[in-house]
Amino acid sequence: MIKEQLLEVNVSTPEIFLVLCPHCNRSREFNQHELQPDWPNPFTFECSCGTPSRVLLNFRKVYRKNLKLAGKFTLSSGTRKIEGNCIVLDLSRTGMRVRPVSSQNVVKGQFIDVHFALDDQSRTELDLRCTVCRIASDQGRLILGLEFVLLNPFQQEVLGFYFFG
Repeated sequence: MIKEQLLEVNVSTPEIFLVLCPHCNRSREFNQHELQPDWPNPFTFECSCGTPSRVLLNFRKVYRKNLKLAGKFTLSSGTRKIEGNCIVLDLSRTGMRVRPVSSQNVVKGQFIDVHFALDDQSRTELDLRCTVCRIASDQGRLILGLEFVLLNPFQQEVLGFYFFG
């Protein structure tokens, strides 16, 4: 018996999504309108090769790209500034998720500046001002959900090309 694997699938604006079999790399296209209103999420999908997978539908309004980029952050805490290294775990046009390398005292609504280089051909460097929206833990490590405060035209253009260029 083949072990079932969990696959996360992004559902885009046209509400069409592809499920890619992790075993044979064949894909099947689904239209969200074909699914029943009480369709479970995640649901079980069995590929024609016989490999079962659990498929979790992600209905994000903005595409989020999974990454693992080294960066640096500066937390503003009153008159003090706390600096450290971080890993950028994912990035969208409106925010990102980062994991500070060392544990920090962070509160929701706090400003944080993150500096990192994209993995594009130019290794474009970005300095992004954010607010902390979510604070979570993954296996004892701090994960911060950040929302961009205000992107300047250059930052908007860079992110636009990065995702759609």
